[in-house]
Amino acid sequence: WDLRYTYGAHTDRWYSSLFDKDAVSGDISAKYCELPDDEIVRIRAHFPDLKILITLRDPVEREWSRAKMNLCKRTGRKVEEVSRDEFIDEFNDPPQKQANDYTSLIQRWTAHFGEAQVQVLFYDELMSDPLNYFAKLCRFLNISRPDAALEEQLTEVVFRGVSGDLPVEYEHYLFDLHQDRIASFLDHTDEKVYPARWLEKHGGKR
Repeated sequence: WDLRYTYGAHTDRWYSSLFDKDAVSGDISAKYCELPDDEIVRIRAHFPDLKILITLRDPVEREWSRAKMNLCKRTGRKVEEVSRDEFIDEFNDPPQKQANDYTSLIQRWTAHFGEAQVQVLFYDELMSDPLNYFAKLCRFLNISRPDAALEEQLTEVVFRGVSGDLPVEYEHYLFDLHQDRIASFLDHTDEKVYPARWLEKHGGKR
C-alpha cells in the first residue's frame, strides 16, 4: 500500500485502489471544503454511494488556527515573529474565504449527493463531548461504536496546534470578515446552537 500510495500515478484508478473495498474507509482533508461543483460531480461519478462528513468550526477560530499552521508551524516561527501584514494576507486567502461559506459548502455537496449522504457535525461538540460526536458519526456510517476500553482514545488530543492566543485585533478583523456568512448560515441551518454561539462570542466583544 505504501509503495502504491507513494509511487503510483495520480489517476482516479490509483486513488480508488487505496481503499479497502471490504471495509469502511475514507479520506479526510479540510481542502475538500474548497472544491467547486465540477469536482464534486467528478467525485460523485466515481463514488456514488459515498457518505460525506462535514465538521464545521467557528470560522474566526478556524482561520486563526490555519494561519498559525501556515505562517508559524510550516516556517518554524512563533506567533510574535509573524508580521501583521502576513496575517492579514493569510486571512484574505480567496479559496479559504470560500471554504468558510458554510451555507454554500453544504449546498454544493447535498446538491450532488443528497441530504441522506451528507452529515454535518460541529467541532465544538468534538471538543466538549467527543464520545457523543463519535456516536453520531458511527450512526451515520452504520458502524458499531468501539469497545469501552478503546473509547478513552477518542478523548486524546493529537496533532496539537501552534500555541498562541488570538489577539483581540485579529479577532475583530476576522469577525468582520465572516460575520455575514455566519449569520447567513444561522438562517439556513436547523442546528442553530453553535452558529448562534459564534455570533454571540465574537459580536459581544465589539
